[in-house]
Amino acid sequence: MEEKGQTGAARAMLMAAVKEAPNDAVLLTIASEFLDRHGDPSTREILARLVTILERNNSAERTKFAKRLVVLDMLAGDTAAAQKHMAVYKAGGGAAGEVPVPKSELGAGFETVEIPGP
Repeated sequence: MEEKGQTGAARAMLMAAVKEAPNDAVLLTIASEFLDRHGDPSTREILARLVTILERNNSAERTKFAKRLVVLDMLAGDTAAAQKHMAVYKAGGGAAGEVPVPKSELGAGFETVEIPGP
């Protein structure tokens, strides 16, 4: 379906399958890769479910998916989720690293100036 340009139908089919089998790691893997490839906002939700299942089963694959989830969490501005998923990444043997904490004072000293124009 995806190759024929029917990505909407393919997404609907995948999401329906995920609803029917929410704990199927293979299905969640396929769905998360599809959604991520298409920049779908629900990628984080599906990846989080997948990482939880892989972590519960102590799978080595959790590291790869947790790493991608950390990136998506940071892009979404969700520092708490990024820190949680970074811990999963490290526990699975991922390289050491820290999630940067946003500093509230970064924008405190800046003001806007009204520029007149046409």
